[in-house]
Amino acid sequence: MTRYLRDLALSDMSPLTSRSYGYDLLRWFRVLWELEVDWERATGSEVDVLVGWMKTARNPQRRRTRPAGTAPGTVNLRTGKPALAEGYAPRTINHCLTAVYGFSA
Repeated sequence: MTRYLRDLALSDMSPLTSRSYGYDLLRWFRVLWELEVDWERATGSEVDVLVGWMKTARNPQRRRTRPAGTAPGTVNLRTGKPALAEGYAPRTINHCLTAVYGFSA
């Protein structure tokens, strides 16, 4: 894993991209640790567990702290923009899968 992250850091990617890939891999390893599967032995079934968990889990970064704030999934009356749902967005799940598949390749 150190080599993979080092290669990311030395590439033309933004440091923030390398950072987000690192967090994606941390999420992946936490799922594998919970399932008690070594990353070398992980299969598509474990990836399915990761995706299923991300589709159903609450994203801690979207925790609402203000009781008067916009409810998840509704439209903000001031801006007209939809409020983000409590879970992980599909693009976040896809980003995580990109990091996992890049690491596994």
